[in-house]
Amino acid sequence: YRSHRELQELIFKPKRPVHHIEECSRLDISYNGLRMLSPNIALFTNLTELYLNHNNLSLLPADLFTVLLSLRRLDLSYNQIVWI
Repeated sequence: YRSHRELQELIFKPKRPVHHIEECSRLDISYNGLRMLSPNIALFTNLTELYLNHNNLSLLPADLFTVLLSLRRLDLSYNQIVWI
């Protein structure tokens, strides 16, 4: 659980294969001071809930909504995003 920590970037580059990542349905990385989100967020193919609120995001990966087809809840509140 990575909430309420001072991260600036979430870059997911596993050194070894990560098993069962596709089973993750909820990811909460809110309150982290993130400025960017790695395109590798697409590895979480079964996410239904993604909480990115209270960060410093100004951009999202261009294909976020085309790869996370199961996404039903997305919280981007309290970020620097002005256009999606």
